[in-house]
Amino acid sequence: MSPTVTVIFICSKCSAGYQATQKERPEKVSGSFNCEVCQTKIYAWSGLYAYFDWQAVEIIPKPGRETPPSGRFR
Repeated sequence: MSPTVTVIFICSKCSAGYQATQKERPEKVSGSFNCEVCQTKIYAWSGLYAYFDWQAVEIIPKPGRETPPSGRFR
C-alpha cells in the first residue's frame, strides 16, 4: 500500500485554501475540484493518483502581503 499525502491548494482567483488527500491507486482515475467560494477549477487529475477528502483551510499570508500567492502548492 502506498502512503497518503496531504496536499495544499490555493485558488488562483480568490485565494481560498484547501487541503486534499492524495493516494496512489492501482488503476487510472480522474476527477476535478472547484473552489467552493468562486467556482474556479482548483485542480483536475487523471492518472494513478486520486485526490479526496477536500477540506477548506485557513491560509495565512506572509507578513507584508495582503493575500497569499496564487497557484498550487505541493
